[in-house]
Amino acid sequence: MGFTLGFGDVSSSIIKYVFGALAAVMFFVCVLLHELGHSYVALRYQTKIKNITLLIFGGLASMEEIPRKPSTECSIALAGPLVSILIGLLSLMLFFFLHQTSYMLLYVKTLFGILAFY
Repeated sequence: MGFTLGFGDVSSSIIKYVFGALAAVMFFVCVLLHELGHSYVALRYQTKIKNITLLIFGGLASMEEIPRKPSTECSIALAGPLVSILIGLLSLMLFFFLHQTSYMLLYVKTLFGILAFY
């Protein structure tokens, strides 16, 4: 009884593994989009991106040189978190607007709920 975050109340082990893997992939895509947000704004300010490194709990968009203007650097720094906030808001909207008609949809809805808090 009580509140279970994740898929703890799912009886099938296969479904737990499938949705666990799907949640991991969705998290990785969110990290990639976050870093692409930094990169997109950097490119708009004519700052070249050397590479994007994705790690298990985050990433790094490496620039060839640091922008000279602090406002440019601030814009680049804020772009990634802004993308993450937008993903979170979209996930929350999907979580609240999906109507539960089956257990499978409940699991998908739970994925969006978890993703919103990443």
